[in-house]
Amino acid sequence: MERLKSDLKTQEFQKVYLFYGEEEYLKKYYVEEIIKKIIPKGQEMMNMSIVEGNQIIPEQIIEAAETLPFLSEKRLIIVKDSELFKSGRADDTQKIVDFLPDIPSTCCLLFVETNIDRRNKGYKAIQKWGRTVEFTHLKEKDLVSWVKKMFKKQGRDMDTQTAIYLFRTVGFEMERLEGEIEKIISYTEEQRIQKKDIDDICIPSLEIRIFELVKALGNKQSQKALEIYSNLILMKESPHMILAMIIRQFRLILQVKYLQEQGMSRRQMAQRLGIQDFIIRDCLQQSQGFSLSTLKNALQESLETDVNIKSGKIEAVLGVEMLLIKYLD
Repeated sequence: MERLKSDLKTQEFQKVYLFYGEEEYLKKYYVEEIIKKIIPKGQEMMNMSIVEGNQIIPEQIIEAAETLPFLSEKRLIIVKDSELFKSGRADDTQKIVDFLPDIPSTCCLLFVETNIDRRNKGYKAIQKWGRTVEFTHLKEKDLVSWVKKMFKKQGRDMDTQTAIYLFRTVGFEMERLEGEIEKIISYTEEQRIQKKDIDDICIPSLEIRIFELVKALGNKQSQKALEIYSNLILMKESPHMILAMIIRQFRLILQVKYLQEQGMSRRQMAQRLGIQDFIIRDCLQQSQGFSLSTLKNALQESLETDVNIKSGKIEAVLGVEMLLIKYLD
């Protein structure tokens, strides 16, 4: 990331970039920054090409890259979601790999992907001939700073604990947060934003509601758990997605509890599992309501319910409800 920032500051760009990772907001932001730095305003139609999708053929990319810019130093070619950096397109990937050393100096080629395989030849070739940049979710302290900065731009104020409460309520994807911040600013008048404003205005993310559901299961709060589930169904959330999130949460709690029993610190767990420190903290708190064997059984029963629903043995809404009731017995 720092090297990319340096490229933007000095305007000395690589011939090829690969942006990838789960934080869409940051990817979009830096794509726009590259566009602004490379393409003069008003010349986007003449000197920028955007191609998208896994049906893109290498010849299409190469032809665009070899086209000379019009009244500009460079052309910018943006290739989105090509899947050239995963298994399945080896021949096409090889054609791009062979082309990379010969990219004209008049071209900047930018690949934008979500998931990639670091063992992929294309990934390794771009590391050699250009720059790869991974965009992950911000760490808690960086996300707090960003949230507070967003409010400050609008003449509002939010303390650190309220900022943490905000992204624990709506999730930590920056695009979602940006939308919720805009709503809070639109529907409040006071300069200082309070937790009550978040409760009144923001809709908790599905992930947060599943977290609360599993927490209720661990605390044997049957009425609360079933109420959360009923509300999710009333809000048209897919029972398949709800079950998938329950499975994910049980698996995560099981992993965290196991690693804790192995003597790992929270920081070590976050590094091992590749997730935020505050998620580890919350999972440790949730794990107190379950023994290791209970978690293993819960995960196994969840997976069996998933198979039964997908095979048509039981209707989805009823299947998940029966699973929850079984946990609460």
